[in-house]
Amino acid sequence: MEFFNNPVNKDEQLQKIIDDTHEIIRNFREISEIMVDKVQSSHGLMYNLGKKVVNRQNNDTDSGSNLGRNQVNLI
Repeated sequence: MEFFNNPVNKDEQLQKIIDDTHEIIRNFREISEIMVDKVQSSHGLMYNLGKKVVNRQNNDTDSGSNLGRNQVNLI
């Protein structure tokens, strides 16, 4: 390996560690923002789906298709 032949410069190593740490933090922040956006959009989608199921069940006038209280109508 080339590292064994080169003298160790501690200042350069520390600066590299600091730069890498800043990059990791920046990447973590970006990934966290993406995850928050995905969770928020999925909550909105589930809320809208729930509203559609409730509205469909309320609008269903055919007594044969009305389900009992503990059943869910699959769309």
